[in-house]
Amino acid sequence: THQDALLGLYKLNIPADEIAPGVFIGKDVQIGDTARITEPVYIGNNAYISSGASIQGRSIIGAESIISEGSAVVNSIVGMKSLVGQNSRVSGCILMSSESIENESQLFGANKVNRALYISEPSKTVSPIVRKNTLQNQTTRSKTAA
Repeated sequence: THQDALLGLYKLNIPADEIAPGVFIGKDVQIGDTARITEPVYIGNNAYISSGASIQGRSIIGAESIISEGSAVVNSIVGMKSLVGQNSRVSGCILMSSESIENESQLFGANKVNRALYISEPSKTVSPIVRKNTLQNQTTRSKTAA
C-alpha cells in the first residue's frame, strides 16, 4: 500500500528529496511557514501547502495540488491538481485528480472519490457508507465548523 511505501517497508526510488526521515518533497513545492507536516508524507512537484495547513502521517499530496490555510489532510491520498479549501478536513480518503473540496468542508473515510465529487457548501460533512463496492454519500449539516 502507499502507507507501506512511505514507511520504507519497500525499497522504492521515490522521485523527491527526503528532507526529514519519512518526509518526501518534490520539486518546486511551496510550504507555508506555519504548515505542519508529520511523517510519513509525500508531496508532489509544484504543490502548495499554505501556512496553517496540516499534512499528517501516511498521506500523499499529488503534484500541483493546493492545501489551503487551516486545512488538514490525514491518512489520505489527494490526487494531482486537487484543491482542499480553507478550514477543511480530509481524513482516510483517496481523492482522484482535479478534485475540489471547498472551504469549511469535511470528508471522512471515503475509499475512493472520483470527479463526481465537488463539495461547495460550507459546514457540510460527508460520511460515505461503503456497501458492495458502491459508494453512497450520507450528508449531514455540521452545527459547528470543525
